[in-house]
Amino acid sequence: EEICEDVTICVVPSHTEGPVNDSGIAQLARKLAKNGRVDKVDYLVRTKTIDKLAYGGSRDIRVQLDSIGINPDMTIDGDVVLIVDDVTTSGASLEACKEILLKHGAKRVAMLALGQSV
Repeated sequence: EEICEDVTICVVPSHTEGPVNDSGIAQLARKLAKNGRVDKVDYLVRTKTIDKLAYGGSRDIRVQLDSIGINPDMTIDGDVVLIVDDVTTSGASLEACKEILLKHGAKRVAMLALGQSV
């Protein structure tokens, strides 16, 4: 109930190329999207595989911006979005996704990570 109705739920895509699919965070996000929220879990798409950040991949936001695109079958125009990630360290993935969402018309973007690594 802390998440308002009509909020659009999106997910930071994993490091591998392709749609979000059925990862654990995607399953959780789909549950969050029920009860009056908007499920756009598949809106952000990894367009090319990057090195996994947990194994020393680059934390440069440009790497994220250059490897994340959008699903052309969806629109985000005017949406208030909650972007969800499982774990964050530097926040580059979340920040890149926020930038992409705003660029494509999101009205406002809030970010949520379930955990933070060091």
